[in-house]
Amino acid sequence: MGAVAVATDSKLLAIILLASALGAPAFAFDVSPNPDITSGSVRIDGHDVSSTCGHSKAHRGSMSHARRDEILTSYGLPPGDHPDFEIDHLIPLCLGGSDDPSNLWPEPRRSIEPKWNAEAKDRLERRMCDMVCTGQLDIGTAQEAFAKDWIAAYHKYYETKSLGEPAITKHDERPLAIEAQVCSGCGCRGGPGYRGPDGNCVGWKALGTVCGMPPTTRCTRPNWSIRASR
Repeated sequence: MGAVAVATDSKLLAIILLASALGAPAFAFDVSPNPDITSGSVRIDGHDVSSTCGHSKAHRGSMSHARRDEILTSYGLPPGDHPDFEIDHLIPLCLGGSDDPSNLWPEPRRSIEPKWNAEAKDRLERRMCDMVCTGQLDIGTAQEAFAKDWIAAYHKYYETKSLGEPAITKHDERPLAIEAQVCSGCGCRGGPGYRGPDGNCVGWKALGTVCGMPPTTRCTRPNWSIRASR
């Protein structure tokens, strides 16, 4: 009986160890990038809000297998497909981040990291890009926050605002006033319908930057101009 009990216990232990191995991620990972590999970098025009807001897709390079594998192997991961990781821009493209390797890293997804994952950083990126493009936050401050510690930025800019506290702006002041500009004309297809001072159509994301305090409704024919309030 003793031998049978030992054999049964050994099988049970083997099953537990196997289940643990299957449930654990295959590779070690960090929730923040290695600063010696990914320090964060911005484009040449990365501090120009008008060139950044609404133009992130134009600055996204193609992700070839060779390029992906170079990033993976620099972090000790084998080349190939890794559905549990996302090749992430540390400083987001919508905040002037570059598409250079110094701004790219393999970020764990929710499938292997329950809290500080790619999905959480995406939420923060949307929040802070919106704050910058509506004049609530200085773009340099936002870039530095991501480069230094995106998790600390999440606590400061996402969690506090989600709790109903005022959005934190440059130097923790009230939102900076935007110099008044005139946006006139209607008829732009899609978006708010307004044209900026240069005659180009203005999207919702850039409306606050280009036109000052933006309207909340789409431009209609009788409303030929708007001006930011001081």
